[in-house]
Amino acid sequence: MLHLWQISLYVDLPQVPIYAFSRNKPDFRRLHLRVFGSYCWVRSPAEKLKGQHKLDARGILCRMFGYGQNGHCYRDLEVETNLRYLATHVKFDELRGAFSASSL
Repeated sequence: MLHLWQISLYVDLPQVPIYAFSRNKPDFRRLHLRVFGSYCWVRSPAEKLKGQHKLDARGILCRMFGYGQNGHCYRDLEVETNLRYLATHVKFDELRGAFSASSL
């Protein structure tokens, strides 16, 4: 007895399904996909920078845990205080283990 629900419909397609239907190649460079749980540095809000010296550290060490509602920003969790940020200006460090056991 053959179960049809276990067979993939796209096994013999030479291209991805979205290209087969629309003839448009998907552009994944525009998506800005990042690794969940990776370390990142969020640019501090302007109100936190007042009164600091110009050579002081301005980034906040966080971990990325999602995307914003409209997809234009990242949801970040500060490592030290567990504050949550919605930020667009973020630098990622994806080479450091996202779920490594070692702490900073």
